[in-house]
Amino acid sequence: MSLRCFLLLIVLPAGALANGTPVPKRTSVPTCPYPGAPINWILAYCAREMNTGDEIALQNSPCFQKAEKDLSQKDECAINKKYKTKVCRDLAAKDAKHHSSIQDCLKDQKVEPFYAGG
Repeated sequence: MSLRCFLLLIVLPAGALANGTPVPKRTSVPTCPYPGAPINWILAYCAREMNTGDEIALQNSPCFQKAEKDLSQKDECAINKKYKTKVCRDLAAKDAKHHSSIQDCLKDQKVEPFYAGG
């Protein structure tokens, strides 16, 4: 008597749960003037506060831990604006030559969120 083993391979589309339900994606609203993932804007703010680009140190910092609760909000654009505003407040205070006001800085597309290794 021989036993035959069959391997059943189930291929799910990327971004699907085991039951085939699509995983909801959190993406920035295309019309948001502050593009990027909210976590990256929080990291950008904390990087300025802590004066470091070390992502591990940032994610373990009191700054990030305090801000992390904002990630549960649904309005990603509002989160991005909040933390870009905080970055801009710091930039305007320290570099008025390039950013004369927070509003001026908010419009500046060169002010970007944090990117690891960037």
